[in-house]
Amino acid sequence: MSKRTYNAENMNAVLSAMVPSGENIAAAVYCAFKTGGASGHTYANGYVAITDKRHIVGIKYGVFSKEPFSFDGADLSKLRLHAAIMGYSADLIFKPSGGKKSRLCFTVARKVVGSGFPEQEMNAERLHEELEALEHMTL
Repeated sequence: MSKRTYNAENMNAVLSAMVPSGENIAAAVYCAFKTGGASGHTYANGYVAITDKRHIVGIKYGVFSKEPFSFDGADLSKLRLHAAIMGYSADLIFKPSGGKKSRLCFTVARKVVGSGFPEQEMNAERLHEELEALEHMTL
């Protein structure tokens, strides 16, 4: 098994492939995800982005797995943003019409140790602003 490399180049390549046609990434960040599991909460690393048309895309990397996700911002039914020690946490609940409710919880650090994410601080702030705008539009 090869070691996974987390850096801006990899993040942009992975997320760009997930963006719906005709949309562009407005902000993309490296983050930690909180996921529910049989033994309580577990954590995964990965990426999350919001597009210029308010789609939220990303990928969670577990030890032996990867879980891509995509949500339409119009399906957002609940959003909570909390200040965290080095950034912020987001808790989003999506309820598409006729679909199953989904929850997405992640924490974004404004700075990532090392030089793999030179625009993390700017993108973290932009994502926060976009999520706040989305909250006011949909809730």
